[in-house]
Amino acid sequence: MSTVALAKKLDIIGDAAEAERVFTVFGAPDGFQSVLGDHGAAVWQHSLLAPLDVVIAFFSSRAALLSAWPRLTAPLVPAGAVWVAFPRRSDGERTGATVGAGSTTGTVIGDLTGDVLRATLLRSGWVDDKMVSIDAHWSAMRFMLRKELRPGERSGKRPRDRRR
Repeated sequence: MSTVALAKKLDIIGDAAEAERVFTVFGAPDGFQSVLGDHGAAVWQHSLLAPLDVVIAFFSSRAALLSAWPRLTAPLVPAGAVWVAFPRRSDGERTGATVGAGSTTGTVIGDLTGDVLRATLLRSGWVDDKMVSIDAHWSAMRFMLRKELRPGERSGKRPRDRRR
């Protein structure tokens, strides 16, 4: 088991030289605040108002994720990230995970996996670059908008050479 604090793994706590991060949590199971632990100087905003650096969202269903995705991504700063937490699988059995606010409470048998998340979100320009274990019942993948699609970013393409 890792000794790195969950808030650090989720990039809520940065280096001392970095500015405070603003984050929110969507659909978290009961008790998530204690699992997250100390989040240092980061600001936990209890809404989806812009600007946000990090959104941590809990889902067990692809349909629910797709429905909420525009609301989750709209308030992000250009280099912001959405952590999509999904129930861990144990040989295809029930996970024992429970979903809290905004969802049905109870045992989760969702249709989300890392492969489903990638297949669902990569087409829309969001790429995964990191995965963490939240606890025994939840994993999370971080998705960020491709650099060339971010507002204010350069296209990343090489300028045309001038003809001589």
